[in-house]
Amino acid sequence: MFEFLVLVVGISATMFVALVVLLKDTKGPSAKLFAALASGMIGWSLTTYFSLHTGSDQETLAWIRWIMFFVVVQNTAFFLLVPVFPDSNQKILDEKKNHLVIPFSILVASIALTPFLFSGFEDGAPQPGPGIALFLAHAIFIGAASLMRLFRSLKRSKGIKRAQLAYFFAGT
Repeated sequence: MFEFLVLVVGISATMFVALVVLLKDTKGPSAKLFAALASGMIGWSLTTYFSLHTGSDQETLAWIRWIMFFVVVQNTAFFLLVPVFPDSNQKILDEKKNHLVIPFSILVASIALTPFLFSGFEDGAPQPGPGIALFLAHAIFIGAASLMRLFRSLKRSKGIKRAQLAYFFAGT
């Protein structure tokens, strides 16, 4: 019961912050990407909770696939958010690398929901399928690139923007 209460409080807080950010700036990419990141966090939290409270290995496997889907959503939203935060006047598709990252993320998120990522469940653990290599490449590349971009922005910034980026960096 306690873990369910923690889940509800965490999701409620995340939703509240995302709504405040969206209501403050309904058109900017920073707000939209922050909402996407928050949605990924909420989805990940819910599916993780459900994966721990199932009646069968097949149910657990289905929830684990959704967990991996939301990991891709979170990583991609974070990667796209870093260069536009806190300035909300930049466009996501202005960066050529995003023309590759977005379709690759859609592919990996789609694969995460199939037996291509986890082929089955044996001995209490999911069995990786061939798609796990794409998932790992996505997680490592997007995660490292996001942190490097954020660190580079932090080093180059000054004043209030530097303080905002420092809080953002501390939160990651």
